[in-house]
Amino acid sequence: MRKLSVRNIPEEIYAALESLAEVNMRSVEAQVRYSIQQCVNATSEKKTSSDIYRDAVSKRLIQVLNEANKINKKSSKLKPTHIAEEMGYESIGTVTDWFNGDILPTLSEMKELSEVLGCSSNWLIHGDLPVYRPKTRIDLDKYGRYAVEELTKADEKGNKVKSIHLIRECGTGSLLIIREFEGVRTVDAFWPGINIIDSGHIRGESALARFFVTLCGLYYTYGKKILVHGYLMQEGVHQEICEEKHQHPLTLLQDYRTIPSMWWEDIWDKIQNDRKKEYWEDEKSTSATIQRHVDSNPRLVDEIDAIKKQLPLED
Repeated sequence: MRKLSVRNIPEEIYAALESLAEVNMRSVEAQVRYSIQQCVNATSEKKTSSDIYRDAVSKRLIQVLNEANKINKKSSKLKPTHIAEEMGYESIGTVTDWFNGDILPTLSEMKELSEVLGCSSNWLIHGDLPVYRPKTRIDLDKYGRYAVEELTKADEKGNKVKSIHLIRECGTGSLLIIREFEGVRTVDAFWPGINIIDSGHIRGESALARFFVTLCGLYYTYGKKILVHGYLMQEGVHQEICEEKHQHPLTLLQDYRTIPSMWWEDIWDKIQNDRKKEYWEDEKSTSATIQRHVDSNPRLVDEIDAIKKQLPLED
């Protein structure tokens, strides 16, 4: 038998081969042999449009399975057999055949698969980008307890929020919010239109002042209803990972250019403004300016007082 050594295989291609090997219960080497044989055979066989579409769906399923494993906190890798179990299928082979490209899932099955794997059903079925579509219904024109209620409300399926990630993009100051939900891999990742920099005009200060009160509300909610985490992310990381590479939004938090930070706990607090550390250039002066704006607004002052006293929301 002839031997073949192949170098410089891209990481994403090797990861896809590993996933295919797991689906087919083969070693990676055996999967490579099988894939080469299939590729050579395909040159002599004309594929139908159904064959081409089935192969495309199979590749998409492998892609989002790989992404799900990147954010998987369990020690064992997620496999098609696990997916079959989650979907309540008695026949594990059916789900394995979907990933292997031997059988095409129905439309309803693809919609269910998109929920299980956390991707967009439009992308899985039609190939329409983005791969991970936000489904937010959050209204951050509200502030304080009212905004916290918005941020902590369940998704459209009734799954409760388990954690909120507040990510400030360095350079632009733009805020990215990622919400995780209990029991599902789908996340809600959205830009609420808040720039955490000193805008230099009253409209920007008003928006930041309201957001400071919301941060106060999140701080007093932290650990009781949900977990809140802060990060500083280099400019362009979201575009590269989520828009160009189409990776799961939670992989942003694993990138070396996204650093955990306590900024969200400190910038709204007048006492913390005396700290030595600045989270970004001119952050302390911005915080002081916005805090003065908060103090000059009786409604915001009353809301902070209500937050600290943990008063219930009025109907």
